[in-house]
Amino acid sequence: MPSTMKCFRKRCRMSTCCWCTPGGISTTDFLKCYASSKTQDREFQTADEDLCYCLECVAEYHKARDELPFLHEVLWELETLRLINHFENSMKEEIEDDDELYIVDNNGEAQLFDFSGQDFENKIRVPLLEILKYPYLLLHERVNELCVEALCRMEQANCSFQVFEKHPGIYLFLVHPNEMVRRWAILTARNLGKVDRDDYYDLQEVLTCLFKVIELGLLESPDIYTSSVLEKGKLILLPAHMYDTTNYKNYWLGICMLLTILEEQAMDSLLLGSDKQNDFMQSILHTMERQSDDDSVNPFWPALHCFMVILDRLGSKVWGQLIDPIEAFQTIINNVSYNKEIQNIRNSSIRTKLEPEPCLDDMVTCSQIVYSYNPEKTKKGFRVENSYLPRLLS
Repeated sequence: MPSTMKCFRKRCRMSTCCWCTPGGISTTDFLKCYASSKTQDREFQTADEDLCYCLECVAEYHKARDELPFLHEVLWELETLRLINHFENSMKEEIEDDDELYIVDNNGEAQLFDFSGQDFENKIRVPLLEILKYPYLLLHERVNELCVEALCRMEQANCSFQVFEKHPGIYLFLVHPNEMVRRWAILTARNLGKVDRDDYYDLQEVLTCLFKVIELGLLESPDIYTSSVLEKGKLILLPAHMYDTTNYKNYWLGICMLLTILEEQAMDSLLLGSDKQNDFMQSILHTMERQSDDDSVNPFWPALHCFMVILDRLGSKVWGQLIDPIEAFQTIINNVSYNKEIQNIRNSSIRTKLEPEPCLDDMVTCSQIVYSYNPEKTKKGFRVENSYLPRLLS
């Protein structure tokens, strides 16, 4: 081991990256030395810094990490400490260096994203992408808070964080309690396009967690989650800080967006495959059975939208295997929200509640973004209420 540690120190003193540069000891041996080093050692700090600025180093690190499960608990502490320190230091520097510039016109004032803002994104881009690619890191509440703060800061500066791959963390953020982050995730997921079957298997761990919240009733009892699931740094259940425990509608909107971007084969794997989500259709029915007069928290319409999207993708395969059609439609027509909308339609000779064309200003809600997204028929931007009620009535 002493010779291995010597190689570790030598590799850290090279002018190239510690993790992604071949040569010397293997990355797994390098990771073992890293895990056993003192955080104040210069070599350790060099290895840490490479993980904050080089995506290839991050990829090599996590590849080696997967081969060393017995180190996961130790590495979890080092990972979260590294991310927290880097985010906090970057944000502190940004505040100190920030020269706020604004454009003022008839529409009010808008902050310019100046050079210091661009520098801020450069500092945190690799850590943000690491979190999105390996979202178990969000299980740490402080890491989650700092990640959200960074994303919100860029949103407020009109320089939204750009992602070009379908990283699992994006889809977790579809149900996040912070509305700005949720909106960013919805727009990002929409822009990344359809999730095919290959994508589905890459995202399966995250999708399973999202559906477990509904199927296990965690919206009603979020305390079921315990810290024991953190032991191996693996997503098993979502902790309460990662979704809105007070608003069913927000959670179902995220699920609705997720189902909307799933291709037919991916949805088939999700609901009809060997690892299928057996109880999800029943969960939709139970949600639509809930009666609420408060539209801001009422999950009926997003749940109904989920139901219709599944029918559209899977057709007759749904009936019999997953749900009884008579029970489903009885549940829908017995809901207070449904009947109120029927009454509104009867009271109006001309239906004028068409959704406005989607735009990207702050006035567009998450509901509007989700409901207006139709990958097959992009010209249709309408409310789920108005879209589906005539078909249910016919």
